[in-house]
Amino acid sequence: MAKTKKDPEMKTWEEEFTRTVMAEAGNVGRRDAAEMMGVTDRTLLRWHREGKGPPRIYAGRSVYYRISDIEAWLRQSSQQPADGPDPLPVTV
Repeated sequence: MAKTKKDPEMKTWEEEFTRTVMAEAGNVGRRDAAEMMGVTDRTLLRWHREGKGPPRIYAGRSVYYRISDIEAWLRQSSQQPADGPDPLPVTV
């Protein structure tokens, strides 16, 4: 069976509905989580590859973050001393 394109208005409604239901359950998507932490969603993707950041949860093919995990991670990271940027390697 061929896929049909969704009406853009319906797609927007579905995304908003999903966001509302997940937020009521205490979860947010990657973009909302990034906004809460003051970083970009690409930073969250990089942190996941590097094993950093708050834990993720999966619902089907979608990725979510628990709001409580984000808050705990922010509290924990604010208590740790900030390391400066990694020094550049010296080439001679």
